[in-house]
Amino acid sequence: MPDGFFSDRTHHLLYRSPMSVSTKKLIGTIVLLVGLVIYAFLCMIIAVTIVPPIKWVELAYYAFVGVAWAFPCKYLIIWMLRPVGEDEDTQ
Repeated sequence: MPDGFFSDRTHHLLYRSPMSVSTKKLIGTIVLLVGLVIYAFLCMIIAVTIVPPIKWVELAYYAFVGVAWAFPCKYLIIWMLRPVGEDEDTQ
């Protein structure tokens, strides 16, 4: 975005977190646990309905989905551990 596009107040709301780290950890932990349970059920449903019953295909599928959850969770964990008031954009 060009400089001056947002007011200082809007910039603060967009790029700073007003919650404490402990509050963010609580919310993040709940979101992570619920999200992983939903993700596991979706992976099982896909495995049963779509993945063909060939051992190496199943192995490749479960290896992929077993690692794939970590990439989106990375951003949640970074958000949970970011100190209060620290800017998100590192220029």
